[in-house]
Amino acid sequence: MSSTKISTSADSVEVFYRHAGPRSSPVLLLLLRGFPSSSHMFRNLIHLLATECHVIAPNLPGFGFTVVLPPNGNFYVEEIEKDSWAPIQAYWAFSTSSDREAIRTAALNSHTTKWQYTFGSPHPDSIPPESFYLNVALLERPGNQDMQLDILYNYCRNVEFEVKVLAFWGKNDQIVVNEGTEAYRRDVSEERLRVEWLDAGHFALETNESEVAGLIGEFWGRLEFELALRLINKKRNGRV
Repeated sequence: MSSTKISTSADSVEVFYRHAGPRSSPVLLLLLRGFPSSSHMFRNLIHLLATECHVIAPNLPGFGFTVVLPPNGNFYVEEIEKDSWAPIQAYWAFSTSSDREAIRTAALNSHTTKWQYTFGSPHPDSIPPESFYLNVALLERPGNQDMQLDILYNYCRNVEFEVKVLAFWGKNDQIVVNEGTEAYRRDVSEERLRVEWLDAGHFALETNESEVAGLIGEFWGRLEFELALRLINKKRNGRV
């Protein structure tokens, strides 16, 4: 696996990322992740995908080895497990300092981070412990906890898009719960949406990366076929 640290030309933010596959490939696949992980989450998956495309998995600002700057976050309300997210929803509603500190105490600790990785997994003992210990260490950097709290608040400011969606769901996940699929079905038409249920918890890629890679390859192949058909139809109609 190739890992590189670069500085962006826009604002000189140093961004750490992992990548694999030929840079000359006409297909670029960008892998993004959320709290509390980093591109380390994709360390096994990217090589399985790299035979078909160039894969890049950056650490977003404030995560992994990228410098601490506050990005945004997004979620569907239907995805949220009521009890786990109750303190965060109170923070959204009232934005008091006590609401903020309650989340810091409950969520930003090693026990909760490990739980996100292991709960719901059919094989929790097979998850490498460095996965969650790395998250814990990086989340403890100066200023990072406050940045994470800012991101959690910004989850209530979602922007909706209409795109083709392949959604993987750990059916044992108690953080992003199964009801969230109904929100996707509401906003994404049936022909644009495919949901795959995995026997996994929240961090499914710790145990199901081969299954996910196969499904992504199948989904991507279908998209390429549909694009080829559109180009053929345009040529027939004299528009290319």
